[in-house]
Amino acid sequence: MGDITKNFSASEFTCKCPCKVDGVKHELVHKLQQLVDEIEDAYGGRRVKCVITSGFRCAEHNRRVGGSKNSRHVKGDAADTKWYVLNDYDNWDRIEPIEVAQRADALFDGIGTYSTFTHLDTRGYKARWSG
Repeated sequence: MGDITKNFSASEFTCKCPCKVDGVKHELVHKLQQLVDEIEDAYGGRRVKCVITSGFRCAEHNRRVGGSKNSRHVKGDAADTKWYVLNDYDNWDRIEPIEVAQRADALFDGIGTYSTFTHLDTRGYKARWSG
């Protein structure tokens, strides 16, 4: 499983259960890359890191983690993300989920903000929520 973009590889999006199925849609990954690039520009060229905490989920794994029956993760067009920017001291500072959501608004259809992560998806219609 190789790189899809300069910041993301397919392995980051595979199901977290032993099946290791890779069902991610490349449109999602390319939009995530675009968001990384935009946030880096907004932070004056500082490096930005996006950690994928949940990408594609097989139906069984989705059930086990309590995901919605119609979860976008099962369709391969969703990712739960945590974002960081490199500071002057070579440490990673967290970018708050609400800031990520605001910057992602024009790129992603589904955006959910939670206290520790931001859900982003390409469902084909606008949806916004907080958890």
